[in-house]
Amino acid sequence: MLGDPRTLGRSVVFVHPPIQHSVDLLRSMYVEVSSTCDYENFIRQPDGARLEKIDGDSGSVSRVSFGRDRITFNEDDPNSSLEWFSRRVEAVLIAAREKFQPLQVLIARVGTQRSTMSLGDGGDSSRWLAEHALQVHDDQLRVFGRPARAIGLRLQLPAQGKQEQHQLRIECYLKDRRQLFIEDIATWGGIVPLANLSPLLEEMREADRFHREDLVEFLRGLDPGN
Repeated sequence: MLGDPRTLGRSVVFVHPPIQHSVDLLRSMYVEVSSTCDYENFIRQPDGARLEKIDGDSGSVSRVSFGRDRITFNEDDPNSSLEWFSRRVEAVLIAAREKFQPLQVLIARVGTQRSTMSLGDGGDSSRWLAEHALQVHDDQLRVFGRPARAIGLRLQLPAQGKQEQHQLRIECYLKDRRQLFIEDIATWGGIVPLANLSPLLEEMREADRFHREDLVEFLRGLDPGN
């Protein structure tokens, strides 16, 4: 039986019309959000700046980058919750709409979530993918006259109505072959005003729900042992 998904990391990119950042403005952003968002370092980049916190003990990394036409959040921390990640996003976007004039709208959003799911019987995820996801068995592979392994499954779910598009990658987790690696990239189009952040936060919650409920139900439905 497949276990519950374990988060490896998540990211979200907010694309906006191009704007020019001064170093002083970027430093003022750092001062504004460093305490509430727990960022500790300011790193200048060619097209902007990056704020980050790195925990040497746990290996967790939290970053937000400001580029010419995008704001990118990255969280590589298995213990990070969506609630805490959303609070960081909200605090930074509130500060950005006040300081980065004339930043008023977002024109696209891309969210990525990565997780693993363990095989309950401790089996090899490559074999699980071959037999359950691809329905390819050893006797069908003998024609090649050599060993063959299933690498993974890729799916694309086009956007419909107000629903986001999803690109799914489900593979053998190379660090531990007893687990599946899952990458889910959600994309939203359309112009969204920054005056009201509620729709953006709801998009993030819905993408997380899709990952933890719909996608998990799909994978467990492939295995008759679940």
